[in-house]
Amino acid sequence: MGQGLDAIDQSRSAMLAWPFRKTFALVEGLTAVGGVMGSVMLIAGTGTRPVSVLRSVGLTSWVLPGLWLFATAAAPSAVAAVLAWRKSEWAPPLCCWPAPRWPSSLLCRFRFSVGVGCRHSLVP
Repeated sequence: MGQGLDAIDQSRSAMLAWPFRKTFALVEGLTAVGGVMGSVMLIAGTGTRPVSVLRSVGLTSWVLPGLWLFATAAAPSAVAAVLAWRKSEWAPPLCCWPAPRWPSSLLCRFRFSVGVGCRHSLVP
């Protein structure tokens, strides 16, 4: 009887040690899938803005932004999802790693889309 309770205590402590493992794996997995889909769309040039908006930053196609999206969003999220699923000790820091960079990323996207500090064809 004592061994059965020990097994239950061990399984309960294992569950409490990784309470958000499935959430981390799911969110990071969906982020990785979205990053891959976005990368493919950018590289293929489908569903993108005209290439003329990239001339102000010296680009002639959406390939480099697509590769950048894959390298900075899809690949790290896929690694984080796998590590979270495997209960690696590196999963929580890797899942939270991009969070401090989100405000600066949003600011850069806002500047690019509105044209503050950037010259492109959408802003006179």
